[in-house]
Amino acid sequence: MRWKLLLLIILLLPQVLAISTNMKPAYSKGETMIIEISGDIREPISSSDIQFKRSHVEVPFVYDVKRLGEKYYLYALAPTSENNYTLFINDISTTLNGIPARINFNQTFSVLNETIPYSINPGFATFKGNFEFKVFLYKDASENISIDFPEAKEIFLRPGENTIPIDPSNSEPGFRIIQIGSYSVPIFILENTPEIKLNETEFRLFPVKIESTILAGDKSSYSFRIINDGDYEISDGYFEYNSSLFEIIPNLISPIPANSSLSFNVTTKTTNTPILSSIFFKSSYAERELIINFTYTNNSNQTFTSYYENQTSSNRGYYCAELQGDFCASNQKCSTDLVESLDGPCCTGACKVQEESSFSWIGWLIGAVVLIILIFIFLKYRKTKSNKINPLASRLPRDFTPKI
Repeated sequence: MRWKLLLLIILLLPQVLAISTNMKPAYSKGETMIIEISGDIREPISSSDIQFKRSHVEVPFVYDVKRLGEKYYLYALAPTSENNYTLFINDISTTLNGIPARINFNQTFSVLNETIPYSINPGFATFKGNFEFKVFLYKDASENISIDFPEAKEIFLRPGENTIPIDPSNSEPGFRIIQIGSYSVPIFILENTPEIKLNETEFRLFPVKIESTILAGDKSSYSFRIINDGDYEISDGYFEYNSSLFEIIPNLISPIPANSSLSFNVTTKTTNTPILSSIFFKSSYAERELIINFTYTNNSNQTFTSYYENQTSSNRGYYCAELQGDFCASNQKCSTDLVESLDGPCCTGACKVQEESSFSWIGWLIGAVVLIILIFIFLKYRKTKSNKINPLASRLPRDFTPKI
């Protein structure tokens, strides 16, 4: 029995070491819990991956999770009832002994029978313009607290909710931790770039839906693309999807330049369970949805993928440059048939200057005919003129000699 327990501890030990937090063992009622999540995190952690439970019952918390700089942070407002609770972070993509793995992390904490003097909401922030933190004072008498950003000063708090404005206009962009009263608050100041219009940041998914009937027992992979039709690079995009159903490769999204695209593969993780779900690609400008509808069959003759049936012969989802093609000039002709691309008819062969057809012989022929006509008119004109000089000459014999 002891060796089984020891084996279980050894198996669980890498998971404990893979992910860790700076969570305190106990918090006061209403306190803002600001938690740093450390470890090799391969895929984004979203709010849907977070749970708080009391025993086995899920408890609603006010919380959020976000990546700031190189680390993930979670903040939550502790409940106003004394008890023991457990934080769950589910389906974390990480590594165990250098091998990719998915683990579920949990950590227990207590809420004590005492109320914090004040709380702050949110417990972290990402912004580039003016921002406001809400500080709630759980007292009936006013209190002063100090802050150190953007400059050190005292803030007067009244009972109830108070607003603390933050102006980062004279601060360098990037990650930092600021002090607001007793709270160390992580913030990330974004670079103040020119405002971009939505129509200049258009992007889409191609296709928008993948439907497939798969042979039971098989794992299938399907390609899709993010196409940036806008005038600016998309550098902050990320996926949201149910990672227990399928995986996306690559899982890290490189910046997508204007008039360009990136290709990805979505691969099923199940081999017999139908999937009806969505993949969301999000950026700070908008989000797009790719619908996934997979069913399974035991009959190989019933397998069918409408996505491939409808789109294998089309190049409309690609830019000409991605087809390694070019646009021919008006005096050029493509050596192959033109194909349709996102930015117009594209030549995937060679653009060659059109040779001018030689029709010069027609000009020479016309010139010769005109010359013959002119010669004929000239000769006739000379003959007519000589007759006018001696009109009787034609009537007299050639040996006629006039008498004197």
